[in-house]
Amino acid sequence: MSLNIELEIKQDVLCIRLSGELDHHTADELREQAATVIDRNDIRHIVLNLGQLSFMDSSGLGVILGRYKQIKQVHGEMVVCAISPAIQRLFDMSGLFKIIKMEPTEEFALHRLGVPDMKNEMNLQFSALSQNESFARVTVAAFIAQLDPTMDELTEIKTVVSEAVTNAIIHGYENDPNGIVYIQVSIEDSLIDMTIKDVGFGIVDVEEARQPLFTTKPDLERSGMGFTIMENFMDEVEVHSQPGRGTEVRLRKHLIERKMLCN
Repeated sequence: MSLNIELEIKQDVLCIRLSGELDHHTADELREQAATVIDRNDIRHIVLNLGQLSFMDSSGLGVILGRYKQIKQVHGEMVVCAISPAIQRLFDMSGLFKIIKMEPTEEFALHRLGVPDMKNEMNLQFSALSQNESFARVTVAAFIAQLDPTMDELTEIKTVVSEAVTNAIIHGYENDPNGIVYIQVSIEDSLIDMTIKDVGFGIVDVEEARQPLFTTKPDLERSGMGFTIMENFMDEVEVHSQPGRGTEVRLRKHLIERKMLCN
């Protein structure tokens, strides 16, 4: 079985997430990837997440000790988390817990190292008027700008917001200005999580509505591509709807700039 390595930088902390088997063969790969990232970035601490690691032998202990020595040169700290009982025994036998701290989860480990909770949220509601579509796009774009998205990412998110809001106005409320469109956006590290909903007419068949070119408003020359665009521009799209009770669209996207360094 191979070793899967995920490396992510959060401020001055390198999060190393391992799954699979860490043995003599795979230890070299971990050593090379982790050492390179530490050397090329301003890394002071390491969080070692072993929750998905199924096997480790003394070679794994050696490469972990090596990375500990590497960050100690800059007076940093290593914290291990989500460790299984079998692998914890190896740490105990080796004496690594005399120099490496243990926390139950990655969140606790990051908190220990002073990395603050990066989640930020906004809520928005407005009348179901077509002139408010641009307002919604601009407001969401301004909120996520703090993540420094690329122009392509920003354009894609604005397009998705426009599509979802237009659906709510035209299909959810049939252009009734008394309707209210609700938007909630949260950002945490590289993840953007948006929910756009109405409490209007709802969708009878969600799967049919998500098919390319399907529209219930052919007289308005609607293309029926709204959900297709959302699915192509976002990483995840969930649609929940009930006739007479409205529609909720949840959209998630990871920004490119801050994705995992290695897989």
